[in-house]
Amino acid sequence: MLSAVFIALLALLLESLLLERRLDLALLALLLESLLLERRLDLALLALLLQPLLLERPLLLAALLLQVVRLEF
Repeated sequence: MLSAVFIALLALLLESLLLERRLDLALLALLLESLLLERRLDLALLALLLQPLLLERPLLLAALLLQVVRLEF
């Protein structure tokens, strides 16, 4: 299980990379899907990780979630 500090740092890193357009939404979706599948990240931690995006960039979060859904189907 990932520690809270690691989750917070990962959230800041992902947000920074997304805002600077250095991280593609498809790559982020693959990363999150991989973490979820390997059981290294549960849904509660994923919600905490994505909370800053929900508050500050809801359209970006919606695009990310659509990308994850596309990967699943």
